[in-house]
Amino acid sequence: MNQKVRYRIGEDMTDEDKRLAAAAKAASADAIRRLKALGLPITFIRDGKVIEQAADGTERIIEEV
Repeated sequence: MNQKVRYRIGEDMTDEDKRLAAAAKAASADAIRRLKALGLPITFIRDGKVIEQAADGTERIIEEV
């Protein structure tokens, strides 16, 4: 099953959910910034593929999900 689930802050979310989503977004952005500063790769999923992005911006596909 290849399903994308996306939540937008504000759509059918409780106040607690909105705060949690905002905190997760801020923490993710901070973690990505720190990893790049240390020269470490970032791993994420895009279009059903697990991607590893090096600090210089080059990407490689690790696997398809």
